[in-house]
Amino acid sequence: MRRPSDRKSSLLLTSSTRNNETGAVLVIGLMFLAILALVGSTAVVLTSTDLKISANYKSSTQAFSAAQAGIEEARGRMRGNTDSSIRIPDPILTYDRTDYSWETYIGTDILAQNLSGYDPGDTIKNSIHSFPDIDYAVQILHALDDQDLDGDGVTDEVLYWGDSDGDGDLERHTDAAKNHPNIYLITGYGSAAGANNMVQMEVTRIQPIPIKAALYTDIGADLRGSVEIDGNDMCGGSNKPGVATPLSYIDADEPIDPPPHPENVMGSVGTSPDVDYDVDPIPVHSIVASHKKSADFSYPGGGIHTGTTTPGPGDGWGTPDLDAVPPTCSTYSIIYYDSDIKFTSTVMGCGILLVNGNLELAGGFNWYGTVVVAGSLDASGNVKIRGAVLTAGDTAIDEITGNVDLAYCSSATEGHIENLPLTVLTWKQLLSD
Repeated sequence: MRRPSDRKSSLLLTSSTRNNETGAVLVIGLMFLAILALVGSTAVVLTSTDLKISANYKSSTQAFSAAQAGIEEARGRMRGNTDSSIRIPDPILTYDRTDYSWETYIGTDILAQNLSGYDPGDTIKNSIHSFPDIDYAVQILHALDDQDLDGDGVTDEVLYWGDSDGDGDLERHTDAAKNHPNIYLITGYGSAAGANNMVQMEVTRIQPIPIKAALYTDIGADLRGSVEIDGNDMCGGSNKPGVATPLSYIDADEPIDPPPHPENVMGSVGTSPDVDYDVDPIPVHSIVASHKKSADFSYPGGGIHTGTTTPGPGDGWGTPDLDAVPPTCSTYSIIYYDSDIKFTSTVMGCGILLVNGNLELAGGFNWYGTVVVAGSLDASGNVKIRGAVLTAGDTAIDEITGNVDLAYCSSATEGHIENLPLTVLTWKQLLSD
């Protein structure tokens, strides 16, 4: 039998245990509350940080977009067909294109001061963008040679873009006598909600196509049929020879075989036929390679185009008025074929036709502009061109034996380059904060 004292001791132990367990539950509850508070505060901190990161990213992106917008505005203002009141003219027209210190700005004085080298009073053209919340300024300079590319021991010479060594490749060089386009260094500074960004491009104009005659041919031409080639400028500029070639005149082996009526090849030389021999070669392949990058229409070539395919010849190429005095066209495009091409139906267009191979004209062909063929030309159809033709003829002479009417027109071959967007050579981001 249990004694009363034992029962009392047991009751005391049970009560003590319960009191101890109650204290443990309180401690554990407090710990859970502390953990929940820590998790909650951490979530608040993380959310706040994420919001700040998102806001900073948004501001940085807006600043980047503003800087990029400034550069694109500069490129737009440098196009020749931009309104004269806002256009930034090519220094070759209004400045010394060899002046290493030439510069101009777009924007406001305050923003422009963020661009290195700006001083109050420097030439600045107010920004014309229509988005008041976009803040940017732009600096435009002549790019300079800081690596002594020509090895003459002189740096900071103005850089130009072109084939300076005759190897067919375009490169940076410092020879102003080559008359190649300047390279411009355009820096755009953008600002948005305390964030800043800076973007820089090297840009240049597309290299103009040198025109030496109504027809330039590298290795000779056989002119037969009803061929008329006239180098006298029907558009009011300076006259050119009817035909020009880097080949030499040899009585026994005439590189230019004239038609039955040699007087149908006329021009500034004054001979009959009017041919200028021993001219400096034109890098036809290089011209095709450089201009194809700006093509509005590109086709694979290597076939026959009848004008029934889509896309195909005449698809948005423009409609020239070749009978007008002078001839005109409201469209000017660059059309590129990547290999040999043959036209068998009536084709018309305006601008630059580039063929990276041989060109065969077996149908009607009406063109306002320049035709550049990195191979030979075979014209046996009804052909009417107002502008000029350049051929490389690597393996075969040009066969021009159809009803061909080719007349030089300076307005069809000049002026289009400055109207095209400037080519981007390099792009880099300089600053992001």
